[in-house]
Amino acid sequence: RLSVPPTLAQGLRISQIALLSQMSTGRASMKAGPMATPAVPSTMAPHCAKRRSSLYPGWGKDGRRLHAIGTGVAPERWCVTRHDLRFLRSEIKKVIAEQSVQPLELDMFDIHDDMVGPNMYTVVQQYIQPLTQEAGNMSWALLRHPDGLPCDIFITHCWKEGIYEFIDKVLASWPYGKQAAWCCVLANPQTLDINALITEPRASPFAKALQAATHVMVVPTREVSVYTRIWCVYEAFLAIEFEKVVFTAVPPIGRWIRRSLLAGMLVVVLGLLAGIVLALHVTTKHCVADIFRILAGCEILMVVISLCLPAWPHVNLVINVVGGAWAALAIPLIYIWHSRCFTCRPADDTPCFSDLYHMGFTNTQMLFEFALMILVGVYFLVNEVDRVRSVFARAEARNLSAGYLGVDGATASVAQDRTRILAEIGNTAERVDSSIGALLDAGMSTDALRAAALRGADLRAGADVRWALWAFVLLVWFWVISLFVFSQWNGHLWHILTIPVIRGHCPGMEESQWRHRDVNTTRRATGIADVLFLALSLVVSGRSEADHVAFVGTAAAKLTMLGYGSSMLAFYAYTGKEACATWSRTDHALVFGEIWGTEEAFVVSSWIMLTVAFFISLTAIMGRKAIANIPCIGPVIVQLLGPGIGCRCFAAANKSSHN
Repeated sequence: RLSVPPTLAQGLRISQIALLSQMSTGRASMKAGPMATPAVPSTMAPHCAKRRSSLYPGWGKDGRRLHAIGTGVAPERWCVTRHDLRFLRSEIKKVIAEQSVQPLELDMFDIHDDMVGPNMYTVVQQYIQPLTQEAGNMSWALLRHPDGLPCDIFITHCWKEGIYEFIDKVLASWPYGKQAAWCCVLANPQTLDINALITEPRASPFAKALQAATHVMVVPTREVSVYTRIWCVYEAFLAIEFEKVVFTAVPPIGRWIRRSLLAGMLVVVLGLLAGIVLALHVTTKHCVADIFRILAGCEILMVVISLCLPAWPHVNLVINVVGGAWAALAIPLIYIWHSRCFTCRPADDTPCFSDLYHMGFTNTQMLFEFALMILVGVYFLVNEVDRVRSVFARAEARNLSAGYLGVDGATASVAQDRTRILAEIGNTAERVDSSIGALLDAGMSTDALRAAALRGADLRAGADVRWALWAFVLLVWFWVISLFVFSQWNGHLWHILTIPVIRGHCPGMEESQWRHRDVNTTRRATGIADVLFLALSLVVSGRSEADHVAFVGTAAAKLTMLGYGSSMLAFYAYTGKEACATWSRTDHALVFGEIWGTEEAFVVSSWIMLTVAFFISLTAIMGRKAIANIPCIGPVIVQLLGPGIGCRCFAAANKSSHN
């Protein structure tokens, strides 16, 4: 044993007594309550003062002076950044590991859990209050930024949620380009008299921060709906009055998307291997053509089903797996088709596929078909990402609506607060209920969505951006524009998909009697105009909120399907009878160019698709609100074009699901 000098031992005992006295004083100064615990000692030793000042620049300042209304930092500047939230998460993990924050009877959180964590009551009483009291009685936000930050986002949340759950959702849903957010648990000084700051709701820090923000983020929790609390309802009322963009936060889904992408890569590899094996055992032109027709037809069918059933995640999962595998399987078949069937001639001089066209097939043709199959595979990949997102979005929508009974059913810890807030809301309670209902249905509440809701439009999934719809639009227009502008690239696939229909009305026709004809100036001009209109739509949508992107994407997909179907019918109406007449007139020696090159058919089809492209760009420019305000027919058009109308028979089974 090492002997300790008496003077040193006496000094150590005096230091321990002083430390215990300081901790007792700290506990006495804290608010008494059912979750009160020993104060957390300073995490910074005296020799770490420099590091402490770097982590907490406001350390040592007078919190009362900083939060003084009129002379201190403006309430709307009591904000934090994304980096602050990440830092707070790491600090909470540290103090839990040090057992400075412990589970209590009202919050038995798992100390090893990294998903939910202690709730806000526990974090405030065991971490924020002791820390900020020692630092000078300012809020945690001003402890990090004593001069404040401009407010971009106002966060509405419930204190019963876990701190990890809250931070992860906020970080995953943080709007692009925004810098700072106002959150009551971090913005308000938890060791001062907060009631004095919120005596008048309209002049409270909540109201001033919400007025300064551009976006309002609603963070649902699995415990209870935030709109069962009167202050959250009041914040919804202010968001309507100030015409703010309100959206629902969602948890991070990167891990689940990565799993889906890895599974998708495995499916693609298996599809390629299956396609190689099949291509090596199939050498006749008719077998390849039949297999390719089956694959193309099934791919189209699966795309249509996935578009109509977004609310059925398990069905979409099967479709995405099968569709991705078949798209990969078609790629080796395309290569074999071009490398064998179009370059060889059997010993018995039987006509090969090269006899279909005078010029045969080029590498450009094969690259086009590869690109088309890759786009089909990308569609199913994007649809899988949408499926994962929709599963989590529906879960958050259920959390947000659980227990919500309207404005009159909201409660408050202080009865006077509820009375004052209801008096200020007054006759606008119905409008507030409508806005919250739009948020529950659409996952977002904007001026356009609120206007459409008041006009009676169905807003279910109104802000659910389905990127698969944009992938579908890109796929179809890639096909259409290449047909009109570069038709020599795609006569092959068009021929494969349409010849069975035409042959059904003209028995005896053979594929080897068809050939392709080049496009004319009209088709090229309309194709280029299509590109310009679609580019305009993308630019306008890319600069808008999520609800506008969702509306334009859905409208573009519906208009594209309608236009493409109409152009196919028009083309067949012009070419079907002409094909049969030419077939009889030429003694079964039909030349494909006489049918394929019918000017009326191509001109009508190109003008139909040009009209569709124009209306897509017009929809992007006008938006949901302007269209809904069209007298009489506006709400009907919004209903038809937007995400709120679809396969109603499937959506009726689950009112909370995305339609």
